[in-house]
Amino acid sequence: MNKMTKIALVTAGLFSAGALTACQSTAPSKGADAPQRMHGERQMHKMTPEQREQIQQKRAERQEVMQQIRQACDGKTAGQSVQIKAGDKSIDGTCQTVFKADHKKRDAQRAQADERHHMKMHDRSAHGMNRGEVLTDAKRAELTKAYDQRLAERQARQQAILKACEGQSNGKAVQIKVGTQTVDGKCEVRFKPAPAAVAQAKAA
Repeated sequence: MNKMTKIALVTAGLFSAGALTACQSTAPSKGADAPQRMHGERQMHKMTPEQREQIQQKRAERQEVMQQIRQACDGKTAGQSVQIKAGDKSIDGTCQTVFKADHKKRDAQRAQADERHHMKMHDRSAHGMNRGEVLTDAKRAELTKAYDQRLAERQARQQAILKACEGQSNGKAVQIKVGTQTVDGKCEVRFKPAPAAVAQAKAA
């Protein structure tokens, strides 16, 4: 399987699974990608015109695949089979109804979650839980319990997202609740690549 098809399948997988990150508690700051962008720009300057043209072509192809993924299930119903093109390859998949969080409300919730996270970190530091400190059995048990709790909350959140749009129509406004957090959103019919196609891409 060629590189373009692999990119398409990975992109489709990320696109269809994007709803699972709808309630993530943290988001990278806008300035976090600045060093990577600067590094990328320096690398572009070192390239030959032919290399730059190849990169721009691959970028255009990737954008085209993304556009196909976004539009593949327009006007279609959940469960309907669809096929998209990635270069000279075809990718089979189905339309599935997934939960999409309201971006504006989600960003506000992330900001609140970030604030709570910083407060927790401050409290831990205030109680002597500094980096490099040797943990006692009691503190280790406390950290393990906190980790297990976060893992359970994340799994519960993912399950709530997966089940939120079962049997719902396209465009239906829904709301999920995990613990004390409530997330508004809607159901959308999206393209999901067939498991066989993804497995072939990984094996290639």
